[in-house]
Amino acid sequence: MAKSEYPSGTSRGTNRTALIIVGILALLGLAYAILRVDILRARIATLQTQTRTLDETNQALHSQLDDVIKSQQKNNAQLDQLQAQLGIVHEQVGGIRAGATAAKQQWARIEAVYLLRIAQDQLTLGHDVDNATKSLTAALTALGNDITTQYVQQQLTQQLQQLHAVPTSLYSRTEQQLQQAAQSVMHLPLRIQATGNPDEGEPLPESGIDLMWLKLRRAVHSLISIRKDTAPILSDGSQLLGKAQLQTLLTQAAWAVRTHNQDSYEAMIKQAIFTLSIVLDTQRADVLNLQQQLHQLSLLNIKPELPDLEQSITALEHNLPKPDRNQP
Repeated sequence: MAKSEYPSGTSRGTNRTALIIVGILALLGLAYAILRVDILRARIATLQTQTRTLDETNQALHSQLDDVIKSQQKNNAQLDQLQAQLGIVHEQVGGIRAGATAAKQQWARIEAVYLLRIAQDQLTLGHDVDNATKSLTAALTALGNDITTQYVQQQLTQQLQQLHAVPTSLYSRTEQQLQQAAQSVMHLPLRIQATGNPDEGEPLPESGIDLMWLKLRRAVHSLISIRKDTAPILSDGSQLLGKAQLQTLLTQAAWAVRTHNQDSYEAMIKQAIFTLSIVLDTQRADVLNLQQQLHQLSLLNIKPELPDLEQSITALEHNLPKPDRNQP
């Protein structure tokens, strides 16, 4: 009996040990579970704290966003107001520019009218084609791209082309030729004088009428005698005066070229040709060349058809502002 109970006691001891070990392990597991719970609680508390912080930050950000949105809305309102003001400024600037452009165009038209009047006076009074061309060119430059005066500009362009067609160089050469001819007259030979006087050697009559008639014939013959070819012959003094007169006629013809006086030019050339045939020896080559040159020059038209700028001036003046009579 005793031998049979001993193993039973050993078995009980083993069970107790096992229970103790299991209890210890259970306690350890519980402690670990409690520890894990505390750790989780701590983490949860930390996460809750972070969450509250994030909520607060989010609320602050929402508040800032609201402020930014309000500020943006305010800025947009101010921007809209500024854009409206800027549009008004643009309109005002556009009006100022339009006014400045209109004023500039008006001033250009006034300047063009002034230049055209100068050109008209240069053509009418002085027949100065070169300076009139410069004045007309300046008037066209002043008008520029003024659309409202395009028709006038076309007229002025045609008139400018008409001025360019005037042979001013030919007139200058003609004037120079006449001046040189006037200078050369004093060096040209005179017509050969007739010798002898039919009344010389004739006794003086006793009666007063016959004596007076004889003296008159001698005086006339001393100035002019008739050759076989009926050409008049001047005395030495008259020939010198004739040279001076021929020189004066050529000088006046040169002046007529400068002033474009056709009637005076033709009269002076015609009288110069006649005087040359009386005073100078037309048998000499240099005199004959001068005579032929004068005949050629007598065919020249020194009064070209010049444009009349009055119509263009009147058209431009219609585009100028009318003066305000109410202003003092």
